[in-house]
Amino acid sequence: MADASLTSAQKVKATAVFSDGSTPTDVAWTLDDPSVATFTQDDLLNITVFAVAPGLTFLHVSGGGVSATANITVTAALTVEITFGTPEAK
Repeated sequence: MADASLTSAQKVKATAVFSDGSTPTDVAWTLDDPSVATFTQDDLLNITVFAVAPGLTFLHVSGGGVSATANITVTAALTVEITFGTPEAK
């Protein structure tokens, strides 16, 4: 399972597939720290992971007698600051 790095405004899809390309018929997804990321289950094999706040959590999937874990790292989103002022007289 691949790891994912997100900013606090991003989301990513995850899919359960065996290394031979086949798919399990029973899948369970869990995340260790919901204060860092949460997920919604799109269907049996697919979830969408949503970044919540900066930190590290682990995404676990199990099915068909095997399991995998991925690191989910969330970093702070970059912000842009715009300042306004009066033009300088020439």
